[in-house]
Amino acid sequence: MRIILVAVLACAVQSATAAEIPIPVAPAPVFVAPDPYPSRFLQQGVFFELGARYWFSSGNFSRDLFGFQGDGRVSRLSYSGLTNNAGEFFGSVKQVNGYFLKWNVGAGNTFAGKLVDEDWNLPPNISPFPFSSTTSSQRDGGIGYATIDLGYNVFSSHTWQVGPFVGINFLRETMTATGCAQQILAQPICSQNQLPLNQPAITQRADWTSIRVGGNADWNVTNQFKLSANAAWLYTKFDGQDSHLLTLGRSSERGIGSGVQLEGIASYAFSDSFSIGVGGRYWFLQANGQEDFSSQPQGGLQPLSIKAQRFGVFLQGTYTFGLPDIGRRSPWLSCC
Repeated sequence: MRIILVAVLACAVQSATAAEIPIPVAPAPVFVAPDPYPSRFLQQGVFFELGARYWFSSGNFSRDLFGFQGDGRVSRLSYSGLTNNAGEFFGSVKQVNGYFLKWNVGAGNTFAGKLVDEDWNLPPNISPFPFSSTTSSQRDGGIGYATIDLGYNVFSSHTWQVGPFVGINFLRETMTATGCAQQILAQPICSQNQLPLNQPAITQRADWTSIRVGGNADWNVTNQFKLSANAAWLYTKFDGQDSHLLTLGRSSERGIGSGVQLEGIASYAFSDSFSIGVGGRYWFLQANGQEDFSSQPQGGLQPLSIKAQRFGVFLQGTYTFGLPDIGRRSPWLSCC
């Protein structure tokens, strides 16, 4: 009897306990659709970019020379219409949502242009008239440049990113003015085209070494079409050389100044690896300094002001590599 009673009590306790503890039931499966456009800016890794550009541009260069005491302008050389063809290589190393390193190097030929040489207060032993204005053609000039920037994308979303950068830019321009035609009646200097049109009269070398501080932005309008832009303020050092081959000879120039460099690009990606693009570029630089005539009799240092600008359009082709598998499966075709 006791054994039966114990068994009945045990069954009762077990039934009560089972009633209090719910039996777990597996939840019904929930389908979550994958993101059809995963952000390529959230992909981790390092990517590489190499490309080439053709840049067609035009530019101006001017230098104003003042008296030894800064008491007024005595001479101005104005080069205009400096038309140039240039070839350029460029590249980058990027963390998609982090650091980026960009560079370019290019060179070209300046095949057209014009020089206007104006002089005020000419001494009587040079001309009986105090003002002279001559024109010359620019031939056999050139341009060379190189830039490297390091930056970090501090703002980004699924389709855009923005980041500041610092960098260095070097620009060299050379000009060769040939021939000489006087524009002032009765002025004997270069009257009646005294120089043959192909004879060099004045040469100019202009070197600008600059520190760049600016920002870069990329916007993926679609999964293939991208807009890019960068703008930089420049602190620049000017180092030049002017040679009046038939009169004053060679003199050196120095100056400190500032400038801006602006660039915009629209590109289209045909695959993960290859894209083409078209862009525009504007450069402006200016400096104040001195021209050294100390190698000439009664020469010395004279105040000098220099300005240069260049603007044009370019075409480019870009190859991107280093994409991880997640990037190649992404509908965002070009990584950078």
